[in-house]
Amino acid sequence: MNSRMLKVFIVDDEKLIREGIKKLLRFEELRFSICGEASNGRDAFPAILETHADIVITDLKMPFVDGIALANRLAEEAPEILVIVFTGFEEFQYAKAAVHAGVFDFLLKPVSPEELKNTLLRAGEKIHNRSYSYPFDLESAMISAIRKGDVSAAFSALDAIFDDFFKHHVNSDTAAKICEKLLTELDICYHKYMKNEGIVPKATISEGMSLSNLQTFMKDYLAKILSVETFSSSDILVEKIKMYLETHYQENITLKVLENEFFFNASYISRIFKSKTGENYNDYLLKIRIRHAKELLTTTNRSIIQISDMTGFGNSKYFSRIFKAVTGMSPVTYRAKHQQK
Repeated sequence: MNSRMLKVFIVDDEKLIREGIKKLLRFEELRFSICGEASNGRDAFPAILETHADIVITDLKMPFVDGIALANRLAEEAPEILVIVFTGFEEFQYAKAAVHAGVFDFLLKPVSPEELKNTLLRAGEKIHNRSYSYPFDLESAMISAIRKGDVSAAFSALDAIFDDFFKHHVNSDTAAKICEKLLTELDICYHKYMKNEGIVPKATISEGMSLSNLQTFMKDYLAKILSVETFSSSDILVEKIKMYLETHYQENITLKVLENEFFFNASYISRIFKSKTGENYNDYLLKIRIRHAKELLTTTNRSIIQISDMTGFGNSKYFSRIFKAVTGMSPVTYRAKHQQK
């Protein structure tokens, strides 16, 4: 069973009640962490998605957007999130009638610590025992793109698979098993449709690879099997640059470095990368560095200075400033909210 700490988001229009809920249990001892709070459903919804909450505890009656409306929207757009609704006795029948909202459970106020504890543990068990659905649609999209010679769509499909892994907190062991099947399908596709058949051997995933390293590994293999004459040279160039950024993000990568690496002048590299990806190489590199920083913050106890060096930022003050600008919180705060213990 995945033993990661589950994230809980609290929604209530009274600050005192939100504080009371946080004091009702020793959440961390039960393997839960409070990842955020809001005073109404309208403000809560984007924050819940941004913090990747697993469980939402919400009051029923709130201004702007009430608890049932919030549960309904989450059921439509983020059905993996479990919702627990607090309700008064006079509201209970109405609340139960709205069970189609996908609410995990309703608790009558005032809620006892034991009731909340038991409900959270049941919700946690459901989340931990939930099997992750294999991304058949995305696999199909990737194979279809390869057959059509659409390099950009093939990489987009692979990126979407990993975006889904991160969104649903898929652990690295599960992701590796899925990637093993993806490698098999890619290998079959390569031998069936590619020129230079047999030149690129099927890759083997090493044990203990992190999600980020696994993503880089898969993109590297995809780049190898796509590097054939049938594909656009500019598409291949951009994907090779992206792979270079993925594997050398710890280094000081300038346009001059890319120029020397790929034998095209800097202005052409800058222009073609922007036209194919919609963003500058610096912005793309920043996203890679931030992604690796997030992973190091949540899965290791390395210092901010060490993480700054390991992700290519160098200066820890600069790293902290950029990290906060991108994520909305400092590295220390991000670690406190998201660290897997």
